[in-house]
Amino acid sequence: MATHLIKVAREGYVAKAVRTARPGATTGGSNIFEVVNVPDDVTVEQLIKAMEGLGLEAETNRFRLDYSEVVRV
Repeated sequence: MATHLIKVAREGYVAKAVRTARPGATTGGSNIFEVVNVPDDVTVEQLIKAMEGLGLEAETNRFRLDYSEVVRV
């Protein structure tokens, strides 16, 4: 299982966060989410695709997500 940091901008743009990022809100209006328990055969690009359109940019109180929460939608 892997853990990835994903950046979700206020306008909905989703990308891989830099390695030194910390989960939480950024000063630039984005949120960094830590996605845990990602299966080893799932690439970062697949994870980003799964997270696009989830509406996570509005969620500001929880920044750690389990992979099962991302793919159930």
